[in-house]
Amino acid sequence: HTRSFHVNGVQTCALPIFFAKKIGFDYVSEETNALVDQFLKIMQSERLDFTSTFDQLSTGTLSAPAFNPWIRSWETELSKNNLTAGMAQRQMRCVNPVITVRNHILESVIDEVGETGQMDSFQDLLVALRQPYSETNRTHGLYPPKPLEIPRTLTYCGT
Repeated sequence: HTRSFHVNGVQTCALPIFFAKKIGFDYVSEETNALVDQFLKIMQSERLDFTSTFDQLSTGTLSAPAFNPWIRSWETELSKNNLTAGMAQRQMRCVNPVITVRNHILESVIDEVGETGQMDSFQDLLVALRQPYSETNRTHGLYPPKPLEIPRTLTYCGT
């Protein structure tokens, strides 16, 4: 069955198991649903990047202080089920990509190809996106979210 979540003020419908796996559980319960709800609310209130935040949880590098109480609750739920943070993080590496297409990067690649005809950046983008979970992508230009000084870019599926 599906469950509604509010992300950035928009109601979305998501399978609970999808989000349970993103926080390291392979089952759905009231507790995992509450943890997901809390996690998304913290991300929203702190204005954190979706991909980067789940990646940081997956690698044990989530350092935003707002998550400290959540992490304690998450670890408690893990331990109730004989799981460790390390076990959960190994599972999360399979569902939380290191990179995703960033609109500002996609726009610059499209502009470069259109202006110069050179396909190097496009090919580089394709190589990275073929393995979005690969640790080698951590240094790719797609890894970090858009810097605040870069204006918001809107791209469409047809671009």
